[in-house]
Parts: sequence; C-alpha cells; structure tokens
Amino acid sequence: MKLIKANKSHIKDIWFLRNEPLTRKMSLNSEPISWEEHNNWLKKNLNNKDMIIYVAEIDKNSLGYLRFEKKISEQETYFVSISISSKYHGSGYGTYLLHNGIIKFFEEKKNINKLIAVIKKDNLKSKKLFLRQNFKKESETEYEITYGLKRGKD
Repeated sequence: MKLIKANKSHIKDIWFLRNEPLTRKMSLNSEPISWEEHNNWLKKNLNNKDMIIYVAEIDKNSLGYLRFEKKISEQETYFVSISISSKYHGSGYGTYLLHNGIIKFFEEKKNINKLIAVIKKDNLKSKKLFLRQNFKKESETEYEITYGLKRGKD
C-alpha cells in the first residue's frame, strides 16, 4: 500500500468514500455530500497550507484517506479524520493509514505538536483505532468524544 498526497485525480474516489452509507452514518455531519459541494471543497483545499489529505492506494486504487486540518483557535494543533472504503473494513488498512499518515504528517509539519480527533460516541471502530495510536480521551459530550495526541508522547 502507498500513502500519497491527494491530488485532482483523487477527487472522484474521495467523493465516493465520503458518501459511503457507513461513512455518512459515522460522520459528525451525516448528510450526503453533493458532487458540486465536494468538488469545490477539494479543489479549494488541495493547495491549502492548513490542510493535508493523504490517500491510501493499492495498485492505483484508492481505499481510504486521512485528512489533517488546522484548528484555527490553536496554532500548533490539527484535527485528524480518516475514512476507509467499507470493502476494506477489518483488513488492518485503517491502522496502517492512520499510523503512517501521522508519521508522515509530523515529518512534514515540524511545528505542529498536537492532533485532535472528534468521534461520534457510537463509532466504536474509530475509537479503538485512535486509542491504539496512543490518542487519549480529552473531553466528551452527549454525542461525541474528543481524543488528543501530542507529538512524541505516549
């Protein structure tokens, strides 16, 4: 599996991944994403210095993506989110993508010290995935849990 920065050739693949029924169900915003909305959003953000999107590929087929987006209120903090195609759930690719994506992100963004993941309470697989990567629970609301990971911390 390869982990590469998203580019224009990934627009359609990422749109499909973002709109998979389970992805929508587990997303903080569960509404489907229109092609126009997605296309505009991704084109705008491919060159956004405050967002990095990595795509996991096998034989040039996209199987998931990992997005890092700067948290405006905290200069050294980024949000992280992940999506894996449902046909690859349980394969270990999510663990590979998150683990290696974090390493790659911290190598690229040397001044960033913290990552935040906000996960729906009923998204058990994502909670386990982030906990296995040493994210720690920071806060909780009625519907979601926030996990944090500090650079170089266990």
